[in-house]
This record gives sequence, structure tokens and C-alpha cells, in this order.
Amino acid sequence: MATKVYAVIDTNVIVSALISNNTESFPLSVMANVYSGAITPVFNNEIVNEYREVLSREKFHLDPKDIDLALKTITSYGLNLDRTKVTGENFPDPKDIVFYEVKMR
Repeated sequence: MATKVYAVIDTNVIVSALISNNTESFPLSVMANVYSGAITPVFNNEIVNEYREVLSREKFHLDPKDIDLALKTITSYGLNLDRTKVTGENFPDPKDIVFYEVKMR
């Protein structure tokens, strides 16, 4: 029996998967595992809002249908969890703490 994998998916992984032409790239592999159900994404509303904002940036030229599919898959098959406040940790980018706190649940 396969072990269930839960993961907070970094925004850059989704971007890289959607713009990659390399069918063997690691980000594409991660997202393929999300789509197949092998990885259960963990998220909250702040994370989904960041995904949407970043993926919608003009510089990536992403098809809105691809963005919607990625977000719908994550929100439909993932776990929407509250943040668990973490103190005493030092983050290079304080905006990324939500990714850490949501997985600490």
C-alpha cells in the first residue's frame, strides 16, 4: 500500500510546471502527482490567493484555463488548513511563513 503524501506546494513549483517544456522536470513531476492524487496539496486561502496572483502575472503568459485547472485541482483535492502560529523562526522572506505555518498543523 502506498504512503499518502501531503505537501505544501511552493508557488514557484506551480509556475515552473506550467511554463516548462521539459516533460521530465521536477516541478512538472510534482504537479503530475498532484493531478493524479499521489500528492495531496495542503493550503489555505492566503496561499491560494498568492498562487492566483503570481500565476496571473502577465510576464508568465499562462493560459487562464491552465491556471484555473491547477487551482481547482489543488482546492478540490487538497486540504484547506488553518495556520499554526510559529515563533522563534527566522525566514528570509516573511511572506513565506504562511507556507511553513500551514504545514505545521
